[in-house]
Amino acid sequence: MKKETPIPKAVKAKLIQTIKNQIWTRAKTYEKDAPHEYFVVFGNWDIFKFFKEIIDKYGVNELFQSPRTKEPYKCKYLYIGKYRYWAMYPALNRTETKYIRYKNGVSYQVIK
Repeated sequence: MKKETPIPKAVKAKLIQTIKNQIWTRAKTYEKDAPHEYFVVFGNWDIFKFFKEIIDKYGVNELFQSPRTKEPYKCKYLYIGKYRYWAMYPALNRTETKYIRYKNGVSYQVIK
């Protein structure tokens, strides 16, 4: 499991409060090969923008391989508590780190 991303205390406090205030939706289409939750930016643009700026500034680049893609792709992730967060417009996504595995420097998710 990756260590939590170091973020300044005040920024982290605002981020955690923002996370708690969101209504996260389980991604049913991906629950068998990449279990995660998301919220869509529509109506939440300021929150998405805030999150994306934090991910861009403090996140870590990793390769991710999905069963749906032929090649791994680079994505920037933020580790907070038991979750890994990433932004892919129009959604902000998260998955529990217990579903993440690494092989040859590439991360992938395991089935629940």
